[in-house]
Amino acid sequence: VDPDAGGALPPAATALTRIFANNDQGIDLGGTDGFSLGANTTDNTNSFHNMNSLLNSWNYQILVPHDVTTPPSATSGRLVFNPNGTFQSYGTAPDGTIMDTNPVIEFDPDGTDPENGGVDTLTVRFDFSGITQNASTSTAAILSQDGSPVGRLESVNISQDGTINGVFSNGATRDLAQIFVASFANEGGLIRNGDNLYLESSNSGEPVLGTPGTLSRGTIQSNELELSNVDISEEFVNLILAQRAFQANARVITTGDEVLNEVVNLKR
Repeated sequence: VDPDAGGALPPAATALTRIFANNDQGIDLGGTDGFSLGANTTDNTNSFHNMNSLLNSWNYQILVPHDVTTPPSATSGRLVFNPNGTFQSYGTAPDGTIMDTNPVIEFDPDGTDPENGGVDTLTVRFDFSGITQNASTSTAAILSQDGSPVGRLESVNISQDGTINGVFSNGATRDLAQIFVASFANEGGLIRNGDNLYLESSNSGEPVLGTPGTLSRGTIQSNELELSNVDISEEFVNLILAQRAFQANARVITTGDEVLNEVVNLKR
């Protein structure tokens, strides 16, 4: 997997936005108290749209602003709370049925109301079930939204089970590939090929591919260097023995040279 290969993660249109908030139950219902919360959404053309949620004690309104000549796309409704301040429903229908479906707003990429259900129509559901109504300061925050812009592959990670996971510039992650490990009936029958490489032989049996960490297969350690299998103390002992042997041989040569000199002197 080459992070510089130029692969891109296509944009994902926002389909669901979750809101966490608290409505102060002490707000004067006759006043204009309320607050606005903006949420950025993404459509399938990688365009961003800002939606404003206007909330007061019991009502909500979702707007998608655009040019000044066309009214904004909008949807509105009512929020009903339990006596303990937790969310109950989105009100009741004229027939008395409790409305428990998340509110939906639909608009085209230019922010206008969709016409004839075009293929570019963006449909976004809002989940207000995280809103409470307690005697505390009114707050609001976007808890999550599932859309994202185009993402470029920035880096890869390899897990112990061999999964190659890509990290993209938009914060998304995706599984890109899988590394398999081969096991053999007789690993001792493999043929050494140098550079820590081995070849299959008739004595080793055929390779059986599988996920790392299964059926006695080893796991994969990403960004790790293998430790040396050399015993340093043993190698030092071998070095000392080699040095002693060299010294002994040097003395033998020196002694032999002295004997030859004595023989020459006797001849004189």
